[in-house]
Amino acid sequence: MTEPAKPQSYFIAAIPDPGIAERAKAIAREFKDRFAASASFRNIPNISVSGIFRIAPALLPQVRFALRGRLAEYTAFASELSGFDGFDEHTIFIRVMNQKPFVELGRAISALLKLRIGRSPGFMATPHLTVAYRDLSSENYRLAIPEFRKREFHAVMQIASLCLMHQDRGWKLIEEFPLAGKRDYTPRQMDLFAAP
Repeated sequence: MTEPAKPQSYFIAAIPDPGIAERAKAIAREFKDRFAASASFRNIPNISVSGIFRIAPALLPQVRFALRGRLAEYTAFASELSGFDGFDEHTIFIRVMNQKPFVELGRAISALLKLRIGRSPGFMATPHLTVAYRDLSSENYRLAIPEFRKREFHAVMQIASLCLMHQDRGWKLIEEFPLAGKRDYTPRQMDLFAAP
């Protein structure tokens, strides 16, 4: 008798367009080179929308089908990235200025997964694009954060899909779920600066 496959780890994220991803990756490389923090550099730059959830591979097709349908109900939107901040002692990130759409999507995904797999992975209350985490020491965090809080970074990205990420010797993108109305979108000022 064959043993059932062990649960595997997944999460849902927005992946920046290649130009922004390249800029974020260059900053993550700077953390790797200057502050001995390479965890973020090894991963695809992303804005996490859900927490990590673990499911057996047998459940994956139905979860993917449910996510495809649910996320198609949402429309594409623009997101402004501006400056840097951190979570004390461990993470430095590029700030997402209009957090509300990410939080709304995260809540919807969390509710859907609770219904489908019996538990909620939670969602990101403060959406952000990480450039250093996990292996950034407290000492290096204290050295880096004053410098990065003064550093400029600005970009506007189109969020036209969310991605299912799977952990397999690092995080890999395994499916992209288009949001309804995937098209060029010129954001209005109020969309960019709406409170979370």
